[in-house]
Amino acid sequence: MLRNMDRTLRGDWLRCLAPLRAPALAALVVGLAWNAQAGPAMFTASLSQHAFGNDYTAGGFYPYSTYVLTALPIGRACGASAPYTTGGAADPAYCTAGVRAAGAPATGSGSLSLAATVGAPVPFQLPQSALGISATGSVRPRTTFTATYVFKGTSAAFVNGPGSFFAGGGPGAVNFRYPYGAFKGWVVISPGPQRFGGAMGLIGKLGMSGVYTRSGQSGQWSPTQSWNMAAVLGQNASYQKQVKFENAALAASEMRMMKATGFAWTTGEILVTARVGGFTTTMQRTGYDDRTAMGLGNIQLVTPVLTHWVGASPGDHTAQIGVLKLHFVPEPGAGLLLAAGAVALQLLHRAVRRGGCA
Repeated sequence: MLRNMDRTLRGDWLRCLAPLRAPALAALVVGLAWNAQAGPAMFTASLSQHAFGNDYTAGGFYPYSTYVLTALPIGRACGASAPYTTGGAADPAYCTAGVRAAGAPATGSGSLSLAATVGAPVPFQLPQSALGISATGSVRPRTTFTATYVFKGTSAAFVNGPGSFFAGGGPGAVNFRYPYGAFKGWVVISPGPQRFGGAMGLIGKLGMSGVYTRSGQSGQWSPTQSWNMAAVLGQNASYQKQVKFENAALAASEMRMMKATGFAWTTGEILVTARVGGFTTTMQRTGYDDRTAMGLGNIQLVTPVLTHWVGASPGDHTAQIGVLKLHFVPEPGAGLLLAAGAVALQLLHRAVRRGGCA
């Protein structure tokens, strides 16, 4: 008797499901599976570098008396909201004529697969060449400055290398100092939740060059070549280069060794301090992860670079902070599958009622 009842029930359900077409059933299965475990997503991304900045004053004259961003063209647009505050107002000093040139970040977009992880931020891998830029820019220093160092030009021709971001992939608590005290060259990293982050370097060149002067000397010391921050930005790496500087007014030249240290990306907080001559610049940036449990939404990762110019004593330091912003949305096809799955559920309900299975 139970066996006959089982056959009857199976027959009723087969009859109830008959009106559903195969595509609707596939949409139901795939759509609900995507909803439960994430899946394909679209992303947009931008990468900027904040260099030789000064979030608060530590000197009496330019460039230390104002907020300065001179790693251009890899920077933020002129007059944009200050990225180091929440809801910050526009920074009018950024647009002052003759101080700095407006630049653009490296940008990109595409699709990738997200795999939801229970109890942890959703990891993701950014494919190589997902974002990039090819541009040049310059900063025109004021003609009256003494014993200081100013970036004069940048050039960018790079794409990103493959990036892998996951819980535990970012740096932990870091307190990195070059010699001669904390305020000569100092990086402090406070890790974000579960140390989310990872390494993603650049393939190509992010060239920088700059000039400096000395008290009591005529003219400027100008480099004969640029140095490549793409070698360290966003990865646990070091880079050094001998750079020749020339002073036309003095008909003299000198060699200086620069050493750069990079770190992995993090959603945590970064504080960098760099001292050049008698002046100190300080920058602070914070990452965040506002994504959903499925990995959709916004995330910002940050990474510092500290440059040590080996010289007489104590040497000079400059610093940069990279800012990587990503926005994830469902791939259109996944959204259609979810909608089709919902329709399939309605059809199933109606079919069951018509077939007397309710």
